[in-house]
Amino acid sequence: MSDTRPPRSRQDAGDRHATGGVERIVAVLVLASITGLYLAGVTLTVRTGQPDWPNTATGLAFFAFPTVGTLIALRRPRNRIAWLCLLIGSLFALETALWGAALYGFAHPGAVRRPELLAVIADPLPLPGIFLIATLLVLLFPDGHLPSPRWRWLVWLSVVSIAGIYLLGLVAPDTSSGWGRPTVDNPIAVDAFDVLEPIVVVLFVCVAASLVALVRRYRRSSGIERLQFRWLRAAGVATIVIWLMAVFVLEPWLGYEAALIATTSFVLVPVAIGFSVTRYRLYEIDRLISRTVTYGLVLTMLTGVFAGGVLLAGWLLPTDSEVAVAAATLTVAAGFNPLRRRVQARVDHRFNRARYDADREVARYAEQLRSEVDLDELTAGLLAVVTTTMQPNTATLWIRGERP
Repeated sequence: MSDTRPPRSRQDAGDRHATGGVERIVAVLVLASITGLYLAGVTLTVRTGQPDWPNTATGLAFFAFPTVGTLIALRRPRNRIAWLCLLIGSLFALETALWGAALYGFAHPGAVRRPELLAVIADPLPLPGIFLIATLLVLLFPDGHLPSPRWRWLVWLSVVSIAGIYLLGLVAPDTSSGWGRPTVDNPIAVDAFDVLEPIVVVLFVCVAASLVALVRRYRRSSGIERLQFRWLRAAGVATIVIWLMAVFVLEPWLGYEAALIATTSFVLVPVAIGFSVTRYRLYEIDRLISRTVTYGLVLTMLTGVFAGGVLLAGWLLPTDSEVAVAAATLTVAAGFNPLRRRVQARVDHRFNRARYDADREVARYAEQLRSEVDLDELTAGLLAVVTTTMQPNTATLWIRGERP
């Protein structure tokens, strides 16, 4: 009896292609819906007459999550990271839209029914989004699967805790996100739910356990997976540094702007996830880190030089402050490239060792060219330099003879 069914591998490939096509369409539709919610929320907020720009800008900053999620879904539709990013973006978009409607209702009485209820529903929505980043997104990175089945308990505990913390925010006595938003008396407040407050501790335990799983997975990783973790690690460290600097250093002078800088620093996380999961420019992490550290150090040093130069010149020339500013500006301009080259060399030595070793190898061969005259030695040296710096699978050198 002959089997008339198509080969299983071909059938499975067709099913995967069809399913992937549906999932890609769904991802694009979800992104379109999120975009519509953001635009609606921003429009309603602006029409109140007093735009609540810090909250609006922060919500738009988190628009990076659904954007990255859609890009991942288009290339790897089966990766759960894509759909988790879209879920996180949906929560922030819904919060922006609901608060926009509530603010519009407060500014135009009667235009929106129960605006205080919309504000109460919207206000705790960012909490699940932030804790989804700190738990499930960390657990599933980078391939969308858990490190092992034994971590399933942490997934369920995290989901329950996140739902619990939203419920606590939903029934809190009053609602206020700060940054200019009004305080609203909660019409559905329930004091009895105070017994659920220990769930906050449980949620932070889930965050800590997720980080432990990430560290253990990183230590066992190698090759491409190790590079993916390095992207996330770099983004996480940069986010923490920017957040701490904004909150503890800049806030006394900038106020709302400092809080905005702290919140929008989270954009680095979805960007790093996008590069990691799609493996786009994955091998440029060392170059990116070295350039970021270099220009950060150079700008910090030159800012100090500029400020010191202005103060010193202003003290020596108190009657002409423009000369002080001009002198400091010329000093900074003249010292930028020399300082950048020196700092770049030291940073590459630490963070971009491959680039540092390649530069040293090329410099060594250039020095050899000054004194070497034997063609065979030069050929062998050139092949050695190419092999060390470019690391090709094979390398050959063809020298064209003299023309007749």
